[in-house]
Amino acid sequence: MPEPDPKPSFETKLADLERLIRDLEGGRLGLEESIATFEKGKALHKELLKQLGDYERRIEILTRDDRGEERLEDGTRLDPAGGAAGA
Repeated sequence: MPEPDPKPSFETKLADLERLIRDLEGGRLGLEESIATFEKGKALHKELLKQLGDYERRIEILTRDDRGEERLEDGTRLDPAGGAAGA
């Protein structure tokens, strides 16, 4: 029995949402198709927001120290163009 296709990546979902937006903005869809496209876009937007929240929680867990306290880094250290990265 073949394995089911893996879930689409965040980037794939985002590209799908962008395509739906372009379709709506293009003005070529009829009313029924526009409504269906809008509904798909709303559902996809909700999925993306949930996924971003999940990623944010994972990052928060990964940035805690051994005592469970948040380790905060100066944002300039994370920006390669900031000049302080790796310093």
